[in-house]
Amino acid sequence: MPVMPRSGFKKELLRVILYLSCCTLHYAVGQDNLLVSEPKVPVVKYGEPLTLVCKTSCTNISLLAWETSLDSNKTTEKNKTTLHIYNVTQFNTAPRCFINCHLNTRLTQKSLKIEIFVYKLSAPVLTMKSKAFDGDNVLITCKVSDSQPSVTLRLKSGNKVHDKKENITSGIIEHTFIASRKHNGMKFTCEAEMKVPGKTITELNSTIFNVFYAPITEVHVHPENISQGDNVTIVCTADSNPPAIYNWTYPLCPNAQIFENSSGIQISKTDSSNNGNYTCRVSNQHGDAVRVVEIQLQDEEKGRGGTNVAVIVVVVVIVVAAIVSVGAASIPYYKKRT
Repeated sequence: MPVMPRSGFKKELLRVILYLSCCTLHYAVGQDNLLVSEPKVPVVKYGEPLTLVCKTSCTNISLLAWETSLDSNKTTEKNKTTLHIYNVTQFNTAPRCFINCHLNTRLTQKSLKIEIFVYKLSAPVLTMKSKAFDGDNVLITCKVSDSQPSVTLRLKSGNKVHDKKENITSGIIEHTFIASRKHNGMKFTCEAEMKVPGKTITELNSTIFNVFYAPITEVHVHPENISQGDNVTIVCTADSNPPAIYNWTYPLCPNAQIFENSSGIQISKTDSSNNGNYTCRVSNQHGDAVRVVEIQLQDEEKGRGGTNVAVIVVVVVIVVAAIVSVGAASIPYYKKRT
């Protein structure tokens, strides 16, 4: 038997290796890119619809189709096939896209299994009083149930987290506190957060908390040192919920007028007729608060340099009780709380 020269054998072996490498590489590239899905990792909420697209780079197709038990509609055109799932109600489901493709005169069959990530998350339930009175005990509950996969449950007010539970599918948070005026208008939120492939999903429930309380009032006099002939402003402010009603009692004199849009009194060019008590009473159904300013211009000979100087005395009376009438001489004035 004739023996091939060593140099000829090496050349023939090299030719075979190159041929096989070329064909194997071409076949591998064709296989890897034969089927692709969109989206690559489908994520859908339980019970909602989903559309999947399967594409191919093959140009000679004899079959391109879907295999699934889900209630769906399938459409195929050119180099892609689309699966419209009406509602996804199975957690472990994976439709399969398959193709018969002719590559280099050879029939190639391939399928692509598409794992669908199905999650279930409903809005959490927040339970609490919508309103309370100053000093009441308040219970808040934040609840989530039947979630898949697990969630992190948080109870918050603003950016403050009062409590949280992690890695739960069902659970409840309870939080108690004593209501005060600082809680009025506060927003409480029950938040359930779930991580799914590529994103974080958050469901929440919120409520605005109302606290009713009796007025707290302050009185301000400007200027602080009053001389005869000065223009004087007395302003009474109140913090309350619901908004307070203002009543003024003061010496009747033509140069003193109540503001039209504020809970105050303007005195023009003060004189001895303005001496006396200026009483501001603010009230709502939860209580009263009273502030009294006494203005008394000293006799001329007692003032420095012959100028009358007012002595201002502020008396504070706080009453937490039912509203009482302030009499016919009182002037009611209503101011909205801001």
